[in-house]
Amino acid sequence: MIQYDHQVKVYYKDVDQMGIVYYSRYFEYFEQARTELLAFLGLDVSSIEENGIQLPVISGHCDYHLGARFEQELIIRTMVNDCLLYTSPSPRDLSTSRMPSSA
Repeated sequence: MIQYDHQVKVYYKDVDQMGIVYYSRYFEYFEQARTELLAFLGLDVSSIEENGIQLPVISGHCDYHLGARFEQELIIRTMVNDCLLYTSPSPRDLSTSRMPSSA
């Protein structure tokens, strides 16, 4: 398993009127951490995409237990447990393809 801790500071632009981070901002923090994890591994997203490799987020979920507050420092822990590599078209693409059949 690969793990990377990314530090984020909560700015005024991130919070609502109560001074708590607006819920959708967490996913932006997650994306920052994902990009920094790749950089930590010596990979940059632009080079990866130029080589025809895409890095889609397949699923995202967040359970909110306690809201982060203005000027708080957060640690976003990013992990890679498994990596699946599909060539184009992937087996999933073939099973769900809506391409018309040749006549």
